[in-house]
Amino acid sequence: MLIVNPTDNFLEPLLISSAAEFPLVIAFLGAMGGLLTFGLVGLFLGPLILAVLLAIWRKRLEGNAPEVERYPRNAPH
Repeated sequence: MLIVNPTDNFLEPLLISSAAEFPLVIAFLGAMGGLLTFGLVGLFLGPLILAVLLAIWRKRLEGNAPEVERYPRNAPH
């Protein structure tokens, strides 16, 4: 597949990564991995799966941030 249509193999991850805040390398790896695993459908399915996993990962890291107290303990009531 890399020989048949090399422009599509590089253009599609570039468009996916610029449309959604998604690193180009991850989009490219997702497209190539999806293509090898699922065929033509995987070309689009691979980056989609990685984008969802990246969003879940970012949300999980965001949820683990230490919470800031709204009201200090020594503040007068």
